[in-house]
Amino acid sequence: MDIKKELVINASTSRVYDAITDMRQLSQWFPDVISIEPKVGGKVVFRSPNSLSNISDTIEGKIIKLEKNKKLTYTWFHPDVPNFPLMRVSWNLEQMEKNKTRVMIVHSGFVDDNTVNSYNKRWVRIIEHLDVFAVSKKPANIQKQIAFVMIPISLSLIVMVAGGGLQNSDKFVSGFF
Repeated sequence: MDIKKELVINASTSRVYDAITDMRQLSQWFPDVISIEPKVGGKVVFRSPNSLSNISDTIEGKIIKLEKNKKLTYTWFHPDVPNFPLMRVSWNLEQMEKNKTRVMIVHSGFVDDNTVNSYNKRWVRIIEHLDVFAVSKKPANIQKQIAFVMIPISLSLIVMVAGGGLQNSDKFVSGFF
């Protein structure tokens, strides 16, 4: 079973390629802590800092294909989970126009629907983060930004409640999220 995602990003293939292969750029938008050696045979390691699941927080792999501005393929497995299948993730980039790139992601090797559904939801968020980062060059990693966002919001809410300024709180909260 496979998960396939496709999107068009308003950025050049070199911009998108750098976003998926450069560790400093990956850390700006990918939700996990990343380590990547961008060469064939290089290691790829993802560590989820706050995982609540029973599945290992570490995913490891090796790069098996790397074509500048075109393709990144690596293996994907949980080393601490017995009998976890060896999977593969492929990122394919296609230049459509000067600053427009089609990104096709295939995550293959799933053996059950529950895992596919769980990973599918995660891939939706990941490609949204990539799109934001590749276009704006601004961090798009919600987990790494949440502390900076929540503190000012909490302080604002305290001030608004203390000052009696929360008459339309339902509009404020629904408008924010």
